[in-house]
Amino acid sequence: MGELARYRLFLSFLAVPVVVIVLIVVLLVNAFGGDDNETPPTEQQTAVAQVEPTLAISVVTVAPAQTSPPADASATVTPTVTPLAIATNTPVPPPVEPTPTIGAAATPASAPRGTAQEYEVQPNDTLSEIADSFGLTSAELAEANEIENPDEIQVGDILIIPATASGDERTPAATPTPTPTPISATVDPEEGLNVREEPTTDSDVLEVLLGGAEILLTGTRQTIDDIEWVELVDGGWVQSQYLTIEGE
Repeated sequence: MGELARYRLFLSFLAVPVVVIVLIVVLLVNAFGGDDNETPPTEQQTAVAQVEPTLAISVVTVAPAQTSPPADASATVTPTVTPLAIATNTPVPPPVEPTPTIGAAATPASAPRGTAQEYEVQPNDTLSEIADSFGLTSAELAEANEIENPDEIQVGDILIIPATASGDERTPAATPTPTPTPISATVDPEEGLNVREEPTTDSDVLEVLLGGAEILLTGTRQTIDDIEWVELVDGGWVQSQYLTIEGE
């Protein structure tokens, strides 16, 4: 058999299965094809959102699709429009701060105290006499100067005189100067006794009194470093321990 005859025979065998497959497809389509009464699709359901001039947005509610086709194919679905109001940009006033509660009235400041005065202790001064002259008690003056023993003040000490309750300075009361009554005394040491310019052992020696000499004292006394000094009428100071004082 020639080559041409073999080729034709091969095409004949190949065409048979193709024809069979086509016939089977046609039969299946006819048996299970679509329904001729199928209703054509309705118009596309649309929803249009309308914007109101009053800044309100319309919300479109679309009715659910029917499970069965409508009787009238030309019928359309009417959307239900529910307006939804949107609040305008109304300015919100700032929050009002609470008014603070007024408490008890503040305690007024105390009146300013006046400037304290200074007083220099003079010969024959005592703490009680100084306090009396300024209208104070001995305790007040001692407390203001932190003095524990009133007898320890010495000539030349500076005492602080506190101001009055109203802040005014204190004016010392004028006291008459008493005329001292001379007191007689006799020098005990045979070798004599030094007369000092001030009631201290470091001051200058004015003169030396002879033992047994009679002298006159003013009555003024000062105790310095546990040594008692007495003042002479003629001036100067001597230690009382070396004298025999009349009346003592």
